[in-house]
Amino acid sequence: MFTAATPSSFHLPSIPDNRNLTEYFNAVDSNTMLVIFASMLYERRILITSRKLSRLSACVQAANALIYPMFWQHIFIPVLPAHLMDYLSAPMPFLIGVPEPLVKRIKRAEVGDVVILDADNNKVETPFNDLDSLPSEVL
Repeated sequence: MFTAATPSSFHLPSIPDNRNLTEYFNAVDSNTMLVIFASMLYERRILITSRKLSRLSACVQAANALIYPMFWQHIFIPVLPAHLMDYLSAPMPFLIGVPEPLVKRIKRAEVGDVVILDADNNKVETPFNDLDSLPSEVL
């Protein structure tokens, strides 16, 4: 008999108990996390990329967990398969992890305004100024 506990969605994850959160904190700094957090609160189209699938999936899952007690209600794909690349053109908010080789195939003009986090290099590209427009109490 095999049993496994599922993560609880009723509290914030902790380090080192949550591997996803640990990987996220190792990959990006706190300011980058705040930019992604603010973008999620504004329900932006967010794309996270990495060469390593384990880092990619962990960062997407951890970013999703950090908005507790809220829940991401839009498109959520931890690792995007190549045959679903059309989802990146969706006119609705999303949180999608895209492997680095697929990012090279994306035409920026087709994707539009999107927040892009490169988890390998701790770089975020955003056309928005979400972090500065949040109330200081939220930060």
